[in-house]
Amino acid sequence: MLQNLKDISGCAVPIRIGGTTANHAIWTPGQKEPLIQNFAVPGADQPANVTWGPSYLESFKVFPKGTMYTVGLTFDSGTKGEDATVAEAIAFYQSIGQNLYAFEIGNEFDGMLSLAYA
Repeated sequence: MLQNLKDISGCAVPIRIGGTTANHAIWTPGQKEPLIQNFAVPGADQPANVTWGPSYLESFKVFPKGTMYTVGLTFDSGTKGEDATVAEAIAFYQSIGQNLYAFEIGNEFDGMLSLAYA
């Protein structure tokens, strides 16, 4: 579908990676699986947290050539810390390179602030 849109419009559709789970995603450099979703309760509509490893970055090679990416990085000044967010950014940058449009730090930032003061 994305290739068809590019063929018709002449431009690849930009992709935003992250979303709500960007607030609880953990870059795990030694992880073999691309993604591991951990659900707090059965039937939840989104995971309580996600871990992703280097093989996850391979999935971006299937999008049409010229696709630009906005990557949602984890905003975590607690459990893993800012160094983990920087490591995550470096991994995406090294993998996506010139197709990286922007980084977003977390998702729904005001929600993270309210958690910090709760």
